[in-house]
Amino acid sequence: MIVAMSDIGSTPTCHEITVRKECFSGSSLQKAITIGFGWPSAAIAGVAGLVALAFAITGRRGPLALLLAAVAIVLGGLSVLIGNV
Repeated sequence: MIVAMSDIGSTPTCHEITVRKECFSGSSLQKAITIGFGWPSAAIAGVAGLVALAFAITGRRGPLALLLAAVAIVLGGLSVLIGNV
């Protein structure tokens, strides 16, 4: 997700370029919303991974790991959905 958000962030929208090259086919608002959901999704997924590791070691915080993973999945899904509409 981090690599995808970096790529989307550095790619201009198709309205901003005049020559044929790789571009983001949506509007600049759509791009901003996609990045706005994508970066937090990646960060929360990283935290969820660390909490899941702590759960595997200590046996505590299992529900928190599941909640963080669910939030990361929802935000990532929204990012992909909005980016492809």
